[in-house]
Amino acid sequence: MTNSTEFQSLYEAFRKPIFLFLRRSTSSEEIALDLMQDVFLNFIRIFQERQLPDEDQCRMYLFRTARNILINYYKSAYNRKVSLSENVENMPVTSLEDTSFIDSDEQRQAMQTFNKLLLHLNDTERQALLLRYEHEMTIEQVAEVLELSLTTAFRVIKKAKQQLVEEGKKIGFDPSNFNQ
Repeated sequence: MTNSTEFQSLYEAFRKPIFLFLRRSTSSEEIALDLMQDVFLNFIRIFQERQLPDEDQCRMYLFRTARNILINYYKSAYNRKVSLSENVENMPVTSLEDTSFIDSDEQRQAMQTFNKLLLHLNDTERQALLLRYEHEMTIEQVAEVLELSLTTAFRVIKKAKQQLVEEGKKIGFDPSNFNQ
């Protein structure tokens, strides 16, 4: 049986990365917070009577759960009626308390442009890039979370990067800072 201190420490360690993943996938802070709550409640429900796996496996489980909850959310009738990304220009660059890494208008503009470019990707491509680069997962971990083969995950990431560069060039976005 797992105690509440272990759950609390996992929540503190993973709430921000899970939130940011969901936030970028939904373009809404409120929806991301609701979905994040579901992710952690699901995790607690599953592991309250079981032994917790190591931290890396917990991380993978949480991201996989977040993705599955996103899929269920996208399939809901509500989302067929409402556009999730209609106000991407007004979307905040980041959320939670840590905004110190974005300290200039130029950087904010670049992040907003990058968020717009992400909309050119399908959900799998966008999630693969976010997991790989924003959450620093290995290709093997991305494949596991997205339930893809290793080869497919590699190809999805490569294709998504190429699409971002191509779309960025069309609008004059300099991809030189983009991690190749």
